[in-house]
Amino acid sequence: SAARGMCLQHPHDIAVNSLGGLIIADSGNRALQQFNRVGDHQKTIDMAKLSGNPAVQIRSVCTTPDGAIYTADFDRCIVYCLNPNGTPRWILDLKNRYPEINVLRGVTVHENRIMACVRGPYFIYILSFDGRLIKKFGTRGNGTDQFRNPAKVIRMHSGNYLVVDKENDRLVVYDDVWTYRGHFGDRLQSSLAAESRGE
Repeated sequence: SAARGMCLQHPHDIAVNSLGGLIIADSGNRALQQFNRVGDHQKTIDMAKLSGNPAVQIRSVCTTPDGAIYTADFDRCIVYCLNPNGTPRWILDLKNRYPEINVLRGVTVHENRIMACVRGPYFIYILSFDGRLIKKFGTRGNGTDQFRNPAKVIRMHSGNYLVVDKENDRLVVYDDVWTYRGHFGDRLQSSLAAESRGE
């Protein structure tokens, strides 16, 4: 169908909502695209219009069980929480609050906490919905608690977190209180095996 054939431009991220549908961060179209579980296009959320920024860079998206959609402006470092219909629920300007943040690469939300992958003196910021800093860590490098442009955080069913450490070509494993557990993708494949066993 025509809906299935709509043209994405430089999709950067994808999330699955509570109904099994897809939400795509469609960077080139400066929008979020919503599809149902069988792949029919349902809605375009025009983030250029919503944000008032015709050059908005949308590179991340995630959802929560209540249907909320979270995305961010890569350059202006603004987090958007949207209702399932795409209307704004709240907006958080991280650059205004934390001027050391240069770009906002990825946003994930879990249990009322924002986990933001940023570029600045630290790379991972964990924040409350009102922007209060809970924890920040990660300097530049390839050692423990070091990253080179982390792009996304996800939470595993085991309760552990994975950080996509883009330019180190690896995934980094943390437990539920953000203690380093190991990494894999480059050399330490044992961390992946341990994670899959729930250890």
